[in-house]
Amino acid sequence: MTDRTTPEPGPDADVFHCSLEGEIDFACRDELTLVARTFAASPCRRAEIDVTGVTFVDSTALAMLLGMLRTAEDRGGSVVLVGPGRQLVRLLTIAGVAPLFGVTGPAEV
Repeated sequence: MTDRTTPEPGPDADVFHCSLEGEIDFACRDELTLVARTFAASPCRRAEIDVTGVTFVDSTALAMLLGMLRTAEDRGGSVVLVGPGRQLVRLLTIAGVAPLFGVTGPAEV
């Protein structure tokens, strides 16, 4: 997994930006936990996660995304997935949580 996180707010001080690439699975749980904790420690209400480069996801990714969603919603914010692939969309749909996330960019369905 490759993570490019902007720990400090970007141009929009209310948005946490993060980019994930590669396989997002149990093997990278520590890195995913760090991303979620960094978001939780920030003052941001909204998280934008660029997932266009993600090639594989499992329930570990789902747990991280749901944790970030809880944090965002507690602050009156949201989590937006940028360019989710077919596998991530399918995982979110099967789990019944797809409608909880915003999506921008081309989503493969």
